[in-house]
Amino acid sequence: MKKYEGIGASNGVAIAKAYVLKAPVFNFDNNKIKPTEVEETITKIKQAFDKSSEQLRELRTIALKNLGEEIAVVFDGHINIVNDPMLFDQISQEVKDHLANAPTAVSKIYDQTKAMFEGIEDAYLKERASDIGDVKKRILSNLLNVALPDLLAINHEVIIIADDLTPSETSLLNKQYVKGFATNIGGRTSHSAIMARTLEIPAVLSLKTITETLKHDQLICIDGSKGVVYSDLSEADITTLKQDQQRYNESQAKLKKYLPPKAVTLDGHETIVAVNIGKPIDLLKGNDYGAKGVGLFRTEFLYMDSANW
Repeated sequence: MKKYEGIGASNGVAIAKAYVLKAPVFNFDNNKIKPTEVEETITKIKQAFDKSSEQLRELRTIALKNLGEEIAVVFDGHINIVNDPMLFDQISQEVKDHLANAPTAVSKIYDQTKAMFEGIEDAYLKERASDIGDVKKRILSNLLNVALPDLLAINHEVIIIADDLTPSETSLLNKQYVKGFATNIGGRTSHSAIMARTLEIPAVLSLKTITETLKHDQLICIDGSKGVVYSDLSEADITTLKQDQQRYNESQAKLKKYLPPKAVTLDGHETIVAVNIGKPIDLLKGNDYGAKGVGLFRTEFLYMDSANW
């Protein structure tokens, strides 16, 4: 049995076949266009933006149906980004001023915007950088006719293996089939880690080269509590790991069983335990662990994630 250590981002144990998610490759040159091709290039970019917006709305509908409003709101922020007139104007100006071709102009402006957000100290705003990268990838896929991975096509139990999982990808994970995931990069505060904890599936991140190490359809085990992934499992290994899985599931069931219906101090004073939330999805965990109210709701996050207000 081989062992790979990373960062445990969501607790739990899962055993299933690896589903190695290959990132799309966007090949394009930086050749300049002719002055006579400027308007045609801008029109091409606009069509890619419109198609991306339509796709995101369709994905939001699917996420709403399968996972609920709390998960579907992730796509509101993406729709907002792709419909941002300022970004489109900057890309159009790049084409006009520097005769940049379509994918070059899109990549440059989105990369600049992403870098700006990555430099912000606020953790939530820094997370927007991932959203911007996600939208950029979708626009490039439509410009260059490169297919994006279809996680909705998964119809059997798997553990996702990826370089990283974008917000839109994690929002489409079906808990019925996706039993956990492991990625090359990321940490406990990343969007994918938060989504894994919400879905209550194990996740191990920052494994560096796990996408190159594991093979598609290879039977593996992920232990989010220990932050490890196991491969090359013998029958004895599988038996032991299934016992670990059962012990973890039983311990979680016991913990929930003993959650007190009320928060009462030793001297009999009853108090209310409330949660601080930034998104409606945070209510799910609070409710699971006995919270009776919301102490702080950071409404600016709700505003920023909404496509309309």
